[in-house]
Amino acid sequence: MAGFGAKNITDDWKNMTKVIRPKFNAVAAREMGVTKTDVDNLLQMMYVGKTVGVYREATERLPIVIRMPEEERVTIERLEQLQIYSPVLRRYVPITHVISEFNLEFEDPIIKRRDRKRTLTVMADHDLLSDETAAQVFARVKPKLEKLQLPNGYELTWGGEYEASKKPKLRFFRRYLLVLRSCL
Repeated sequence: MAGFGAKNITDDWKNMTKVIRPKFNAVAAREMGVTKTDVDNLLQMMYVGKTVGVYREATERLPIVIRMPEEERVTIERLEQLQIYSPVLRRYVPITHVISEFNLEFEDPIIKRRDRKRTLTVMADHDLLSDETAAQVFARVKPKLEKLQLPNGYELTWGGEYEASKKPKLRFFRRYLLVLRSCL
């Protein structure tokens, strides 16, 4: 789009973040009476924190959150040293008995949605120092982008000034139709 007179081209995707994904060993966990929910609760409590109550101070309600001290949740080695309770064995066992491995992956931290569909929004401005308007740049860019072959399940929709220019007309016609319907 830069070659089409568009400036300040941006999108609303953020940098991907690192995530540690434990691989749950369902067979071993079943033998120990440990569920995936048990593992999820343990990991949440240890790293994010788990609300276990509410403390009231005057009119303010403050959550009581438990989690590991910061120095104990810094490294992945600490993760492998966690203990989880086995109701079958009636004792704590290393989490590695029910987690076969911890994978480091990257994922999008925020998934934007529009009409309940995952969305990537690309924005651009026209060159304010040129004689061209945003509508002229849009008219030049739109056909080229619509020629792109998108993978199955993807679609391209237009927003911004284009979408805004369509809305007032729709509102006018809706009002007009409502008036006609009420006269019949």
